[in-house]
Amino acid sequence: MSLFRGEKPFTGPLEIQHDGSSDKALSIKSSDGTVVMTVDSAGAVSTLVGGTLTGDTTVASGKTLAVTTADLLTVGGIIVPQHQVLVSQTISLHASKVVYNVFVASSAWQVTNIYYVPDIAQGGALTATVVKAVSTATPASATTPMHSAGGIDLNGTAHTVQTISLTATTADLQLAAGNRIGLVLSGAMTVGSGLLVVRGKRI
Repeated sequence: MSLFRGEKPFTGPLEIQHDGSSDKALSIKSSDGTVVMTVDSAGAVSTLVGGTLTGDTTVASGKTLAVTTADLLTVGGIIVPQHQVLVSQTISLHASKVVYNVFVASSAWQVTNIYYVPDIAQGGALTATVVKAVSTATPASATTPMHSAGGIDLNGTAHTVQTISLTATTADLQLAAGNRIGLVLSGAMTVGSGLLVVRGKRI
C-alpha cells in the first residue's frame, strides 16, 4: 500500500511504500523495483543500497555490518585495513639464544602472512620456525608450527624477502587471547641478523 493512503506511490527515481505488515514500517525502492532501504517498526534500517547516511547510525548488538569488497570500506577516505602487522621484529645475533616470544594476543587473531628478510646471512646452515604457543609452554618447532618446520632460511641471501608458505592447519594459525607467537631457531644465530614480519586478521 502507499505511504500516503489512497494516493499512488511516487514512481520517479524512488518509490516509497508501506507493505502493511507489522515488521516493516517503510520500504524505499528504486524505479526498477530494487529495494534501496527498509525500516522496521522500531526504526531500524535493515537494507541499504547506495546513498548516504546523513545521521548517526548504530549496528545493534549481535548484528553484522558486512562489506563484500574489503578495500571499499573507508573512513575519511582512508581504506580500513583488513590485515595488520602483528610482528615486525629484528632478530639479532646472539651467542646462545634460540627461542623468542615475539607477540602476545590480546584478542582472537589469525596469522595470514609470514615474511623474513636476512640483513646478514649466518654463513652456515641455520633455519627458524614461527610457532603458536599457549599458556606457559616454551615455543617449540614441533608444536603447532605455522609453516613447515625450518622453513625460514637464516642463511638466505641478504636483503631478499622470503615469503613463507603457511600451514594448511587453520587452528595452528589462530590465536586466542593470551596465546603467543614464537620464533624457534635450529641453533644460535651467532653471525647473522634479519627482520621477521607476521601479519594477521581479527577473527
